[in-house]
Amino acid sequence: NPFMATLESATRAGQRMEKITTDILSLERIENLQIDQGVSISLRTLVHDTFYEFESQAGNKAQKYTLEIAGEDELKVRGDGAQLREAIANLMSNAIKYNRTNGSVIVSGNYTATDQTITIQDTGLGIPEDSIPHLFEKFYRVREHEGKASGTGLGLSISKQIIQGHN
Repeated sequence: NPFMATLESATRAGQRMEKITTDILSLERIENLQIDQGVSISLRTLVHDTFYEFESQAGNKAQKYTLEIAGEDELKVRGDGAQLREAIANLMSNAIKYNRTNGSVIVSGNYTATDQTITIQDTGLGIPEDSIPHLFEKFYRVREHEGKASGTGLGLSISKQIIQGHN
């Protein structure tokens, strides 16, 4: 039915525009970030909870999705938990979206009393060397991956702003 196909196409276009608008507003809010220094956040809990939010997305692509936690202690950080969750979620989402079917994503956290490291690794498509300097630019998308996954090209820029805003 041509009418239904046109309606579905218009709906998808509307959803893309909504995502772009949401990302632009999020980036604007983050660029003017005021961190509440009084809020203590457990990165271990934040990473753990965010990891499980993406489990079904990885499963849909038959990807091996693993969480590895090391370290007994934990240094709490001060900041905005919702924004830190957004930064981590953007990275996890990209690792899954730009990965191969049957690939793997490993999210690891090493937590000590003095240092915390969060790593997200994947067996994805790779990034051409000439694209690496541009990854955090607003609206930048790796040309070779344009048809592989949808996105606005703002996720990494948003994540960078959040992380820098939290020092």
